[in-house]
Amino acid sequence: RQTVFAAYTVLVHPIKEFAKFSYGLRVEKADMYYTGQNNEGTVIYNDEKTLDELNLLPSANLNFFLTEEMNIRVGASRSVARPSFKEKSIAQIYDPITKRTFNGNIDLEQTNINNYDLRYEWYMSPRELFSVSGFYKQFDGHIEMVSFIASPNNLTPRNSGSANLVGTEIEIRKAFAVKDTSNGFASKLFFTGNLSFVKSQVDMQSVLVDSKGQTEYDFRTTNAREGETVNRFRPMAGQSPYSINASFSYEDIRKGTSVALSYNVQGEQLTIIASGRVPDVYTQPFHSLNFNAFQKFGKESNSKMTLGVNNILNDDRLLVYKSFNATSQTYNKYKPGVEFNLKYTYTF
Repeated sequence: RQTVFAAYTVLVHPIKEFAKFSYGLRVEKADMYYTGQNNEGTVIYNDEKTLDELNLLPSANLNFFLTEEMNIRVGASRSVARPSFKEKSIAQIYDPITKRTFNGNIDLEQTNINNYDLRYEWYMSPRELFSVSGFYKQFDGHIEMVSFIASPNNLTPRNSGSANLVGTEIEIRKAFAVKDTSNGFASKLFFTGNLSFVKSQVDMQSVLVDSKGQTEYDFRTTNAREGETVNRFRPMAGQSPYSINASFSYEDIRKGTSVALSYNVQGEQLTIIASGRVPDVYTQPFHSLNFNAFQKFGKESNSKMTLGVNNILNDDRLLVYKSFNATSQTYNKYKPGVEFNLKYTYTF
C-alpha cells in the first residue's frame, strides 16, 4: 500500500500586458508499505515501510504574449517518479511462455527529475495550433530493467545512476478550411501531427552493478568483444530517439460524427540492459495504423455506435538482441494481428 499527502501553492504575477510569471511549490509526503514473501518463504515482510520520502517540488513558468495568437513559454520544474508495487517488492514471477522470471527489487528508490523547457505556440485559429518546443531533463536514479549476470533469463529493475536527455518537438493541428463558420465538408477535416527527436545518455560510470563498487562501464569494458570500443555513455532504456504521430479526422460535432485514421511509430529503443556477457535487448519500431469512427444518434444523442480497426498494417512487435559485429537475433516476437471491434453505448 502507498499513501501520498500533498499540498501546493501557486502565485501568478502579470507583467503589464505582455507577460505573465507564475511560480509555485508542491510538497509531497510519500510512504510505501509492503507485505509479501519470497518463493521459498525465507524472507517475509509484514506491512513494513519500504519508502519514506518528503519532496519539495518547485516550478516556475514565464509566458510572453507576442500577439493575441502567439506565445512563448519558458518553464522549469522538479518532479519525481516512484517505483510501482511490482517493481519495489521481493516477488518472483515466472512466465511459462517466455521462460523468464521477473524479480522485484525491494531496494529501489524513487527517481528525481529536473525539467526545463522552451515552447513557441501559434494559435492560427480557435481550432488550429502550431508549436515548437525544446526540452532538457536530468534524471537521478531512473529505473531500468536489467538481466542477471549469471542467469540472463532473470530480469529485475534497477536505479541507473545519472542520465539526461535533450529533445525537440513539433506539433500541428490544421483544418482544411480556415473559417470555422463554414458548414462545408472541408471545414470538418483536420490534420494533426506530432514529431519529436530525443537524444538521451546514461553515464555508465555512475551505475553500480555489484556490491564491490564495479560500474556498468567497467563491466562492459571487461566483457568487450574483439575490436569493440566501449563508450562511457549509452542511451536510456525505454527512450526512443524519435516519435511520429499523425492523424486525419472528420469531426461534425452538431451531428455527433467522428472518423479518424491515425498512425504512430517510435524509433528503436533499448529495453533490457545486458550483463555484459549477454547482449542488450532492443525494441524495434512498430508501425501502428488504426481507424476509429463513432456516430451518435437518438432523440438526445444518447446512443453511440463505435467501430475500430487496430494494427491495419498487421505489423509485429519485435525485440532483438544486438551486439557488436553480430547479426541481431530475436529475443521476443509478438504477432497481435489485425483487431476489429464494434461497440454500442447508451447513456442514461
